[in-house]
Amino acid sequence: MMHAAEFLTRQDAARTASVSVDTIRRWLKAGLPYSQPIPGGRILIRRTDLERFLERGRRQDAAASVHRCIEDVLRDLEHNTGPKAATSEPGLRKEPRGGNHPTQTAASGQDDVLRHLKSY
Repeated sequence: MMHAAEFLTRQDAARTASVSVDTIRRWLKAGLPYSQPIPGGRILIRRTDLERFLERGRRQDAAASVHRCIEDVLRDLEHNTGPKAATSEPGLRKEPRGGNHPTQTAASGQDDVLRHLKSY
């Protein structure tokens, strides 16, 4: 037997999720599962469905945040690894002598990171 506490009204769901009732309505349109309307037009939302919906949203937000961070890093690397950047910054200046001088490998290391991130 299902207990009443397992189901939430839109108002209870809004309080539980710390959002407005309008947000709950939008979430219902976006796919938050709910029971068939009961007499009087009330909609009940299973507490576990709300929790799953919120968790899925948190994971998507986290993934979007990581994606934005990667995009920012790529943009910074593209901006800072051009031909001018490799010769104008003292730590990245290529020295006239040959070999694997640390200042030469710093610029090429950034290029490797840039290529690796772009492959995703």
